[in-house]
Amino acid sequence: MILKFNNQIYHKHYKANNGFNYLIILFFGIVQFAKCLGFFEEDYEEKIFRTRDIKCLNNICEDGIFKWHETKTKNLYVGGIFPMVGSWPGGQSCLPSAIMALNEINLNRSILPNYRLNLNWFNSECNPGKGISNLYEMLFHKDKSQDDIIMLLGPGCSDVSSSVAEVANYWNLTVISFGSSSPALSNRNRFKTFFRTHPSAILDNPARLSLCKQFNWKKIVTLQDNKEVFTSTVDDLEKEAKNFEIEILDRQTFTNDPTYAVKNLKKLDARIIVGVFYEQEARKVFCAAYKERMLFPKYIWMIIGWYSENWYLEKDDEISCNRTEMQIAVYGHLTTEVQFFSTHVNEKLDYGLSVQDYNGFFRKFVSSPEWKNYANSFQKIDYKFKQSSLNEDYKSLLEIYDKIDSENSKEIEKLGGYLERSLAFDAVWVMAYALNNTLNHFGSLDYFDIKNYDVSNFIKESMKLINFKGISGMVTFNDQGDRISEVLYEQLQNNSGSLAYVKLGHHFKKTFKCCKNITWGSNKNPPIDGVQRKIRVNKIRMFYSITFSILSTVTILVGVSCLIFNHKFINRKIVKNSEPAINSLLVYGCFLCLISVYIFGFDKSELPAWLFNLICKAEVSLLLLGFTIGYSSLFSKIWYVYSATIQKKKNRKIYPDKIKLYTVIFIMVMIDVIFLFIWFIKDPLQKFTQKLEPENGETEEIIYEPEIRTCKCRHEIIWIGICFGIKGVFLVLGLYLSYETRNSKIEVMNDSRFAALSIYNIVVLSLITAPVVIIIQNQLDAAFCFLSFSINFCSFWTFALMFVPKVKHVLKHTIEQDIQEANLIENMIKEKKEKYLNLSQTNQNLNDEIEKKKEFLIKIEKLLNPNLFDDVGENEHYADDFEDEDFEHEEEDESSSITIENKSNSFGRLSFRNYSTKKEFSNIQNETVI
Repeated sequence: MILKFNNQIYHKHYKANNGFNYLIILFFGIVQFAKCLGFFEEDYEEKIFRTRDIKCLNNICEDGIFKWHETKTKNLYVGGIFPMVGSWPGGQSCLPSAIMALNEINLNRSILPNYRLNLNWFNSECNPGKGISNLYEMLFHKDKSQDDIIMLLGPGCSDVSSSVAEVANYWNLTVISFGSSSPALSNRNRFKTFFRTHPSAILDNPARLSLCKQFNWKKIVTLQDNKEVFTSTVDDLEKEAKNFEIEILDRQTFTNDPTYAVKNLKKLDARIIVGVFYEQEARKVFCAAYKERMLFPKYIWMIIGWYSENWYLEKDDEISCNRTEMQIAVYGHLTTEVQFFSTHVNEKLDYGLSVQDYNGFFRKFVSSPEWKNYANSFQKIDYKFKQSSLNEDYKSLLEIYDKIDSENSKEIEKLGGYLERSLAFDAVWVMAYALNNTLNHFGSLDYFDIKNYDVSNFIKESMKLINFKGISGMVTFNDQGDRISEVLYEQLQNNSGSLAYVKLGHHFKKTFKCCKNITWGSNKNPPIDGVQRKIRVNKIRMFYSITFSILSTVTILVGVSCLIFNHKFINRKIVKNSEPAINSLLVYGCFLCLISVYIFGFDKSELPAWLFNLICKAEVSLLLLGFTIGYSSLFSKIWYVYSATIQKKKNRKIYPDKIKLYTVIFIMVMIDVIFLFIWFIKDPLQKFTQKLEPENGETEEIIYEPEIRTCKCRHEIIWIGICFGIKGVFLVLGLYLSYETRNSKIEVMNDSRFAALSIYNIVVLSLITAPVVIIIQNQLDAAFCFLSFSINFCSFWTFALMFVPKVKHVLKHTIEQDIQEANLIENMIKEKKEKYLNLSQTNQNLNDEIEKKKEFLIKIEKLLNPNLFDDVGENEHYADDFEDEDFEHEEEDESSSITIENKSNSFGRLSFRNYSTKKEFSNIQNETVI
């Protein structure tokens, strides 16, 4: 659409000269003048919003309504791209505001003298493709009655600005946007001619982070619509957060439906949520938040502040929440928004208006019949609206304008872009100042051509020098073409039963002033930034550590008593014959295990790593070596008894050398030493912090994250497997030897049976303790108590089995009694020796007699059956089966049969007697003690 303020024709004839030319110009001027007065009703008139009406609305058309016709006779055209409908219909307020600014400029004789600004505008629908099409229309399908556009106002949406500004650069066309906030537009390499009166969205980021720092919020999350403007905003927020030492836990993105993104935020237990999305998506987000009960004050939402008034109450078919639920959902949220209006509302600005004047004029303007008529002509006069797929939105737009029945109507505040209208007003003034500077420099703008890079470059450079007080505050740009502005903080609070935004403070560059009138609902203090996750180092309780340390001390004292007893009565036979040196080694091995209890119970969690690692090695080494020394002492005794028993059965030397006892112990200990050496060199134990499952604290706002600091290595399972394999072999072997020697008695190893009982005890407890401790190793108290109890129980039980019988014997028997007992045993041995020798001789005699009987019986058998035997020497084995033979000769006399039967019976009796003698001999031999 083209807003043609006055003459549309005369510029065709600016080359005319002499009187004839002036007459032509005068004629067309009269015609145009008549049309402006309404004398001509042509279709063309509908395309014009009459400046006369604006003047009157602004109380400027007193006597000389058309005085500006006398001086401003040359037209300059600027393009405009406004989002009248779409995701952000900001053109609903920004278009009338821009027209108001054009009128003020055209009425102002001190700026652009002799030139009138005209606006050729299009509806982008907030669609990048539409925006490019709009630009194409302006550049190549413009009305033949107008010149080229000299600058471009808009677009209002960031996505559209990204496309249009990048293309406009190729025509060296300066673009100034009133609504685009995407940080990506600050890229001067892509958008060389782009400026904006709407500050970049990243301007809010330092403000947001300053607010977080104020309330000690160290962790935040972001929720964004999947659009470039919001993506780049969050990208910048991540960078800025590092400077503020604030952690962004997660970034959630959605396209249309934010339900799943909101659920994910709840799973993260995020409490401080920065949301960047358009107004329509904001309603979806807060409806989803209501359903998830992510409400104030437990959850703090920080969102964009440039939504329309009561945006959360707008009817929206895409959400399932009613008005009450939406009010509950949005209550208490915080907003950050750039300053849209100067804080000095009554101060006259550089172009003669105050903020109060502007607001009054704007309300009169959009509530006037002229504006409504103009709005009703949008679809009729603009074929681009006719082809629009958003006719329903267009109808909604007309309904909004029709509802505005007076300048005090609240429907005005529902117009899209109501807050940003001041930015459009100031954007037009920025264009006017830049063109005015260009006019002063070149002297004329009559021959402006966008292909003339000198003029267009100067316009762009003039933009950088802009600095004035506008409706939206100080208007100035940085090197990236971004507006520098304050950021305001607001909170939606309950004000006498209704919700209303309350200003909290502002942020400008590094100046932060906030937030005395902020409320936290029922809480007195600011909410926390999430569940307070407190690290709790799990340690062995002092009670258990002290208890088992005392118990270990008692057990050690018992062991010391055993050592004293072992040393004091070393010459007593009962002690001497139990190999006291081996018993001392047993006690020392138990001591090492008991000392490891002290180290296991010692709190080493706060120790430096090197000392922690050293203690780790000490724990394992003491326990492993102590177990091996103690167990190998018992094992060597059982092995000795077993070897002696085997040798006796083979009629060899009865007892092995006792040096082999120490050899067995040495071999078993050296296996452990070599194993530990390889382990600690290849894969040493080191301090390791293991996180456990979180636990609820005293309140729902506190969660403890328990951790244990233990000794670990990379291949721990392998090393434990090797260790258990070695120990398992020795335990099984010791169990087997104990079983095999259960009935054996050897005087020189008189406590072997008690050693076997101790091995049974150790095997059983080891098979229980080792796997249980590994399974419950994360339960420090339980694992420590179980291991400590097993060590103390095994040690104490072993001391009792190995020393109590000796102590009891020493207490009951004197040395003289021991000597008498020894002599008695010696006499018994002598008697049994003699009996043994007698029985041996008797047994030999009986064996000889048996052999003779066998020979005699074989001869008899041969005589009775000569064909059956060929060789007497081959038939000796038939003697045992003599009673079972079947005789084939029935003619043999009865006396022969009787004789043979008697012989057989005699043989059977001799055999039985022989068997009895052997059994008796064997028993005597076993009972003999040498």
